[in-house]
Formats: sequence, C-alpha cells, structure tokens
Amino acid sequence: MKATGRRAGRTHWCLIVALLCGGLVVLAGPAAAQQPFAFAGFVQWIQGSTMQVMGDNGYSIRVDLQLVGQSDYNTLKGGDRVRVFGYVSPDRSQLIAERIDRSDAPNVYDSYSPYPQSP
Repeated sequence: MKATGRRAGRTHWCLIVALLCGGLVVLAGPAAAQQPFAFAGFVQWIQGSTMQVMGDNGYSIRVDLQLVGQSDYNTLKGGDRVRVFGYVSPDRSQLIAERIDRSDAPNVYDSYSPYPQSP
C-alpha cells in the first residue's frame, strides 16, 4: 500500500529532518573532541616529533609536535618551562600541539645545580 497526499509529504519531511539531525550529531562529535587546550609544565624529554611534559599539576602528558614548526622546539631541553597550546587527540592519548610558548622561568636544573655561582 502506497502513502499518498498529505501522509507522503509528512513522511518525506520526517525523513529529511532525521537525516539532518543525524548529520549534525556526526559533525558535532569530532568538533567537540577538538576543543582548544593549554598545558603548562616542564619538558621531561623530546624525541623526534614527540615531547613529554610534566605539568604543574603533577601529571605527565605526551605531546605530538608534528603541527609545530621545528624552530619552536629544537632548542628545548629537559627541565625547560613551556606552555603548550593544542587539542586532545581523538583517542585521548596525547596532546596535539599547535603552538609552544617558552616561559621565562629558569631551567629547573639550573636552580638545583650542586655548584652555586657566586654573585
């Protein structure tokens, strides 16, 4: 039995609304997962395009550096203070960096040097 007239029009519009709502949900999922995120702490190590940062809150996070220019991180070393701006990866395993700001804080190793410098 085939729907005719008003009933066919209503079914057609319900199908369009359902498809549009489904499309919005699909598009909103990845966009919500890529909210901007900033993380401040000290560099633990850098290897290739990956950096490990110990945050001020005590948590350590892996940072993907593929979107950052190499000149922004090529002189960083363990203990340097940084602030990393980016977003959390879709699998939530790392921070994908878009920008790295060096802080003016001294290198953590300098302040714990066993050889104090005289003034």
